[in-house]
Amino acid sequence: MLLLKDLRNNSAWNQRYTVIINTTKFTDEVMDRETKFSQEMIKKAPNNESAWNYLRGVLAEKDLHSYPGMMEFCEKLYDNEIKSPHLLGFMIDVYDSMLESGDSNKENILKKATEMCVSLAQNFDVIRKEYWLYESRRLALKYGTAAE
Repeated sequence: MLLLKDLRNNSAWNQRYTVIINTTKFTDEVMDRETKFSQEMIKKAPNNESAWNYLRGVLAEKDLHSYPGMMEFCEKLYDNEIKSPHLLGFMIDVYDSMLESGDSNKENILKKATEMCVSLAQNFDVIRKEYWLYESRRLALKYGTAAE
């Protein structure tokens, strides 16, 4: 398989998605298999935006926070000092999903999400600083307090 030889090949990721969506669809079994595959590729190259985008596509029909082990996977990478903008952006999406679902720990989750946005803006994805500051404000306005 091409992705095993070149895991950064965006066209191969797109082809994989297109084949599945037009054949088997993302059944629970296929979703589990593709999630595991994506996670293995992400571990090898956490800055590979294609793998993160593919994972988002695989899980598009689910609430990100409800997929078993997803946040734990992200937190493990984060705790291992991986500060990929794609990892952090994905974590913000998971936090957003948690907030959208009405998680009882809303204040803490919102704080983590907005702090992560600021961290991206100031340290890890400064080229998109204004976008991450906007995301921080959007989350704060939608789910609670005004962004600092």
